[in-house]
Amino acid sequence: MLGSGPATSYDAVGNLSVRVAKNPFGDTQSTTSTYDEIGNPLVERAWTTVVRTFTYDALDRPVSMSGSLPWSSTMNWAYDAAGNMVTITEFGPHSFTFDLAGRIVKGYSYNGSVITHTYDDNGNLVNVDGYNEEGTGTVTMAYDKENRLVKDMRNGTVATYTYSGDGLKRSSIVDGAVTTLVWDGSEYLAETE
Repeated sequence: MLGSGPATSYDAVGNLSVRVAKNPFGDTQSTTSTYDEIGNPLVERAWTTVVRTFTYDALDRPVSMSGSLPWSSTMNWAYDAAGNMVTITEFGPHSFTFDLAGRIVKGYSYNGSVITHTYDDNGNLVNVDGYNEEGTGTVTMAYDKENRLVKDMRNGTVATYTYSGDGLKRSSIVDGAVTTLVWDGSEYLAETE
């Protein structure tokens, strides 16, 4: 009988090889995984019939994943000469362009929408246009002189963040609702509202 958490076992090099847990319906579910010699997952098997397989290129980057029901999809990844992921294909291609620093500046979806990323002189992401399904969403972010996120605005919702002198985030305020973060030294303990 399983307790409240999953039962796990690991292979000789520390990769998770078996996980047994109860699903929300009370049924026992077992997932097994196998890996290549450097620890990349090759096969994940749930129950007895659900399988996901992964392949990698010579640089150990994922290039494909395929699965049986209910994971019955195939994903493919392609990279440019600098190692940036430039295309993800699942239900149609998604492609990306990058700046010289390797940051995404545009993302193109299979449905024709374009997501644009803008960065400040310190490399902080300050604006994302077109992030939602309709291609119309906008996110604007502001940072303090320590490059910490202090403000996040998404389609009319504003979130602000405060930090203490030691650099730890102390609070977030989202549309007037305050959440305070509780720390014990540098160890995060809890949030209070």
